[in-house]
Amino acid sequence: METTLITGGTGFIGTNLRKLYPDADILDKSQGQDICDKLPDKPYDQIFHLAAKHHIPTCEKEAEECIRVNCWGTINILKSYPNARIILAASSSSNEIKSVYGLTKAFVENASQLHKNCLAVKFYNVFGEHQKLEGGAVTPKLIWHMLTKTPLEINGDGTQARDFTYVGDLVENLRLLMESNQCGVTHLGHGETILLNHYIELIYGEMPEVKNNPIQSFDILRSESPIQCKRFYGREEGMRRTIEWFKKEYNL
Repeated sequence: METTLITGGTGFIGTNLRKLYPDADILDKSQGQDICDKLPDKPYDQIFHLAAKHHIPTCEKEAEECIRVNCWGTINILKSYPNARIILAASSSSNEIKSVYGLTKAFVENASQLHKNCLAVKFYNVFGEHQKLEGGAVTPKLIWHMLTKTPLEINGDGTQARDFTYVGDLVENLRLLMESNQCGVTHLGHGETILLNHYIELIYGEMPEVKNNPIQSFDILRSESPIQCKRFYGREEGMRRTIEWFKKEYNL
């Protein structure tokens, strides 16, 4: 039986991935573990390295910590487990580098070359169950305002095109990639963009009144995966599941 490690195992994507790997060991800062320190001395067969400092505005303010965790943390994994099959979480933010976070994810892609059996996977705007409002991501924010009927503000005019990917599809595809022999860098996204305004309509059922704020310097206007992932649920079913989870999680 193969031994599996999931870093960032109690986070948003890690929690969903553990449904497919219930016996996996986890390494997570919520348990007082630091990806940059000495790692477990265990010969893992496969590793999903998801641990990272994300939320782009926070990474801009805490750039040194972002670089330490995302860059050195990745190198630490690669050097500590030379014989494991490793999947690294990269990001579409490196397609057009406008932030410290995007820069560190470009580093992750390049770092994959230091390991003989490693694949860096570029994620595209993942949403779904266990993505907490407190993390600052756009989807929980939109769902929160929809359910609480509170005023909604967004950056820009809503014509930004995003490739929103349901986490249920993402983790199933990660399992397929883990079982493959593919190395280097690949993309994992829904494969079709949706305008932010249309994404808001998907959540609300109609277009609500919105206050439009200025675009921020780190905002990317278009992001689309060149590879369409295998769809197990799809965006619409994924959003239905996400909203139901959100209602239960926040008692709404």
